Amino acid sequence: MPFNELKFLSDRGIEPLRFDEPKVYFCVGVRGAAKSTLLETIGEYHLDRNDCVLDLYSARDGESLGWCRSEWAKERNVLLLHGENVDVIAPFKTKKVENVTLHDFDSYDLMISCPLLYLKHEDELDGVNHLIDLLYRRSPSWKRIIYVLVRESANLFYSRLRISPNQLYAKSEMAYLTREMRHQGVSMGMDTQLMTGVDYQIRTQADYTFVKRMGVVGISKDDPLYFLYSYFNPAYIRRMPKSEFILACKGGALALGSFEKLEWHKKPKEDILSKTGVHVEYGEVKEPLKGSTEGEVGDEEHNRIIEAYVKDGLSMGKISEKMGRSPATILKHLKQHNEAIERSGLCPRCKKTNSIYFLQRAVKS
Repeated sequence: MPFNELKFLSDRGIEPLRFDEPKVYFCVGVRGAAKSTLLETIGEYHLDRNDCVLDLYSARDGESLGWCRSEWAKERNVLLLHGENVDVIAPFKTKKVENVTLHDFDSYDLMISCPLLYLKHEDELDGVNHLIDLLYRRSPSWKRIIYVLVRESANLFYSRLRISPNQLYAKSEMAYLTREMRHQGVSMGMDTQLMTGVDYQIRTQADYTFVKRMGVVGISKDDPLYFLYSYFNPAYIRRMPKSEFILACKGGALALGSFEKLEWHKKPKEDILSKTGVHVEYGEVKEPLKGSTEGEVGDEEHNRIIEAYVKDGLSMGKISEKMGRSPATILKHLKQHNEAIERSGLCPRCKKTNSIYFLQRAVKS
């Protein structure tokens, strides 16, 4: 397997790395320290267990598409997720991110959301919010682990900030996400360049913290991991080889470890789209579709459903007739609206359209 044998410090105990339970893996190091490669390596362990890997973020150069030329892409079911007004032609299945369902996490082994497959960065953030909201609704009686790989975890904070009333609320929700997602069978792999790049209450949820090359910045005296300088040479932490890491386990165990280079990982300046046979065409921003399927319900139409129910007091049957939607679709959006408010305090779809009902449950006036 990609990880080589861990060397635990004898006076700190032993806590073997586990991938058979939902865990939080957190990696910190300077740019170019191979943090993404380490998180991908953890993903390989999960794929080997037949778990699902959701690669949620990558650099703007399409780093996450490196999976598409790995052996895993040849052996497993791959789904590329893309944004609105983007057409993707690839050797793999593709799907608009807003149409993803919980069933897809059981049908596919590797799901990739890449910045190159979105028209705007804001579209990617909104797509991520949809995926996170789906995972919130996953049944506690899950059958397989979903490993969510978040490159530069501050991006996850920015995505939740778009639907949160303030920064404090967004930080609290991220802490809840890392703390409670294990109940939905979700493991998380997160990285950051600076310790301060991720809030303390989020980092402390990690079961395993991987410290890689820290460069001139190092570890602050105020950080809980500053004690590592008592066990490891500061010069080593500052200039650590890409293939090595220090592992700090939640129970207090410390270890030195290394991992093998992933040949399929994207290289600098590499045109990953052409190398993986993925062709992307970007369209123009359009109005939300008004088709007959639930998946085509845009944010504006969702807003009109809520308004018709709350403000106008129409029944689901009347709304169905008025909007040309099935009663089941109307009911589904009313439920999604209420569930979002109960969970997060607001409905993100209504907030994006500046609806006055984004804080109000769908109850007839």
